[in-house]
Amino acid sequence: MISFIKNINNLGTRSFKSEQSNQRIRFANTIALLHLVFLSAMLVLLIYQYEFKAAAKLVLISSLIPITTLTLNWFGKTLISRYCISYSLPFFIMFISIFTKWNNPVGSTGFHEFFDTRMLIFVSALVPLLIFSRKNILFLLLALLPSAALLFAYDIIHDFFNVGYTNLFEDPKGGYYLAGIMFNISYLFAIAGILSLKKSNEELVDSNSILINDLNNKNAIQEKLLLRKQELLAQNSKVRDDLLKKQKELLKSKSELELASELINFQKSELQFKNAELTNLVDEKTRELKNANEELLVQNNDLLQFSNTVSHNLRAPVVSMLGLVHLFALEDDAKRREEMIPHIKSSSLALDTIINDLNKVVDIRNQLFNLKKKVSLSEEIEKTELLLKDSLQSKGIKLKTSLILDDLFSVRAYLQSILYNLINNAIKYSNPKVNGEIKIKSSETKNYSMISISDNGIGIDLSKFEQDLFKMYKRFHVHVDGKGMGLYIVKQQVEAMDGTIEVVSEVSKGTTFKIKFLKQVSIERQEYFASNDAVLSYDAELKASFLKWLRTPVSENYREVLQINKEMLANYNSNIWVIDIKKIGLIPDSDRTWFSGKVLSDILKRGCKHIIIIKNEEDGKGFEYWQKMIDTAKNMNVEFMFFYDNEVAVEFIKNEAYALPI
Repeated sequence: MISFIKNINNLGTRSFKSEQSNQRIRFANTIALLHLVFLSAMLVLLIYQYEFKAAAKLVLISSLIPITTLTLNWFGKTLISRYCISYSLPFFIMFISIFTKWNNPVGSTGFHEFFDTRMLIFVSALVPLLIFSRKNILFLLLALLPSAALLFAYDIIHDFFNVGYTNLFEDPKGGYYLAGIMFNISYLFAIAGILSLKKSNEELVDSNSILINDLNNKNAIQEKLLLRKQELLAQNSKVRDDLLKKQKELLKSKSELELASELINFQKSELQFKNAELTNLVDEKTRELKNANEELLVQNNDLLQFSNTVSHNLRAPVVSMLGLVHLFALEDDAKRREEMIPHIKSSSLALDTIINDLNKVVDIRNQLFNLKKKVSLSEEIEKTELLLKDSLQSKGIKLKTSLILDDLFSVRAYLQSILYNLINNAIKYSNPKVNGEIKIKSSETKNYSMISISDNGIGIDLSKFEQDLFKMYKRFHVHVDGKGMGLYIVKQQVEAMDGTIEVVSEVSKGTTFKIKFLKQVSIERQEYFASNDAVLSYDAELKASFLKWLRTPVSENYREVLQINKEMLANYNSNIWVIDIKKIGLIPDSDRTWFSGKVLSDILKRGCKHIIIIKNEEDGKGFEYWQKMIDTAKNMNVEFMFFYDNEVAVEFIKNEAYALPI
C-alpha cells in the first residue's frame, strides 16, 4: 500500500528535472490524492445517509478533478495538471456554494455560509503557492487568478444566479458588504505575505542546494584524496625500510644542502625583487620624465606664441597712445587738444580690450579652480539661445537640438562660453541666400561624451586657413566685425576639460564643430591643490570642500593653504567645510589667531553653513581654541562638529545625521 502511494506521489517526476521542480509535482500529486480520498469519504457518507441522490452524483463527478490531475502527471503534462487542480478547486467550491443555496428554501441558508465558502476559496489559493515556483511568477499569478476573481466577484456571481445575500435575506445587513471587502483585502495581504515568505524560502532552498552540491563535491574529492592517500601509504610502506637505512647517511649532507639552497633561493628572490622594483622605478621615472618633457615643450611653444602675440597686439595701441599723448603735451591749442581726447580714449579702449582677452587666456591656463559639476546640456543651450535670441530672430535662423546625452560632468562656465562662441559664430557667418539653421547634437560612447554644432552658413576654406583656425587674433572673413579670439578661447577651454575639437567645413555649405570629452563617471573628491603639507579637494555631489593636513606646516605654507581654500569656498559656494587635523600637530598661537580672526569670519560670510573637524579621539589639546571657533560659528548660525573618522563624517553629510558629542 505504501509503495502504491509512493508511486502515485511520484507521477510526472523526472530525473533530469531539479529537485525543487519534482517536489512541486509531488505536492500536486499529494493534494490530488488527498482530494480524491476526501471525496471518496464524502461519497460514502452521502450514499449512506441520503442514498445515491444529486449531492452524491455531484461528488462522484467532482472526483474527476483529482483523477484528471494524476492522469496528466502520468503522461508528463505536469504544468497542465497543476493548472487543472489550481483552477478546478475554487470553481468547484463556488459551484457547491451556488448549488447548495439554490436547492435550499429562502432564509434557511445561514449568514455564515456566505463566508464559509469564501474561506474555502481562500484556502484553495494556497494550492498554487505550493505547486508553483515564485521564480515563474507569471505562471503563479495565472494559477492564483481564479481564486482571486471568484473572491472579488463572489456576490456578483451569486446575485446572477439569484442566490445572493440580498436574495436570501429579507433584511440585509449593511455590515455584510463591508465584511466582504475586508475579507478581500485580507486575501490580498495574505497572498502578498505568503509570496514574500515563499521567495525567502525558495532563496534558502537554492542556497541550501548549492551548499549541498558543494559539500557533495568536496566529499567526492575527499574520498578520492583518501583513496590516493591509502595508495601512497601502501607504496610508502614498501620503500620505507630502504629509505630509513639511507636517511641516516644523507641526513647531515641534506641539512647542509637545504640550508645552502634556502640561502641561495632567498638571495635570488631578493635580487629578483630588487631588480623588478628598480625596473618599475626606472620605467615610472622615464614615463614621468617623458610626460614632463612633452608638457614642457607644449608649454614653451604656447608661451612663445603667447609672448609674440602679446608683443605684437599690444605694440600698436601703446605706440598710438604714446604718440597721441606726446602730441597732446606739445599742443597748446585747447580745441586741438579736445579733438585728440577721443583718439586717446579709443586707443585706451583697444588696449583694455586686448588686456581683457589676454586675461581670459591666462584664467583658462590657471586651472586651480576649474572643478567639474554635473551640468545639463539642454539647460545651457536654452540659456545661450535666450542670450542670442535677438540675433537669431533678426536673421531668421532656427536652432534645432537632438540630444541623446544631456547630463555630463563639465566646468559650467567653460561649457557656457563654448556654446556661446560657436553658436554666435554660426549666426555671424550665416549665409543670407538660404534659410539659416543651426543643429546641436550630443551622443556618447563607453569612454567619451560628444557634442557637435553644425550650421549651413558661408563656411571656411580649410585648405587655406586650417593651420591658423584656432590661433589668437586670426580672422578669415573681414565683412563681419570680430577680434579673432573666439575659436582660440573655445579650443583652450575644451582642452582644459581634457577634450578635443575638430572642424569640418565647406565654403558656401556650412561648418560643423565636433567636440569630444573623456567621460568622467564621478565628481567625487576632485583634487585641486596638493603639497607636502596638505591636500585640497572638492566633492561637487556633496558641495563639500575637504582640507587634509599631512604634517605640521610652517607659518607661510599654513597661511597659503588656507587662503587657497578660502578662495575655493567663495568661488564654488561650498556650504560644507571638512578639515582633517589628525597630522597637523601644534600650530603657533599667531597663526591660530590669524585664522580665527581673519580667515574664519570671511569663510563664514561666504555661505559656509557646516564646519566638520576630523581629529584624533585622544587629542584634547587646544580645546579652548576650538571653543572660541565654535562660539564664532554659532554667532553666525554655522554648525560646528567634531568627528574621529573621515568616512563617518562623509556618511553624516550624505545622510544628514548628527555629529558625536564634543
